[in-house]
Amino acid sequence: MLDEGKVQGDGNATAQNRLDRRVAKFFALACSHGVAKGCVNYGVMQLDGIGGKKGSPADAMRTFRGACEMLQGAGCCFAADLLMQVHTAWQT
Repeated sequence: MLDEGKVQGDGNATAQNRLDRRVAKFFALACSHGVAKGCVNYGVMQLDGIGGKKGSPADAMRTFRGACEMLQGAGCCFAADLLMQVHTAWQT
């Protein structure tokens, strides 16, 4: 349900933030137990700053790399995209 985005708050911003933190916690837990798709989802949340913390490309990259090392293609794609963004930023 979490992965498919079927969990929704009641529209209240505080309730949504609380729900986002819980979802991030569950994805982090799944990732720490070797569920590669949980790592990808947690990395997206880290990148976008969802779940109560400011967005962190460095944290997201570590999480995406972990998913990639678990042979989750989406993790590899997200990691590559982040690398391309950094590379492009350095050239401008």
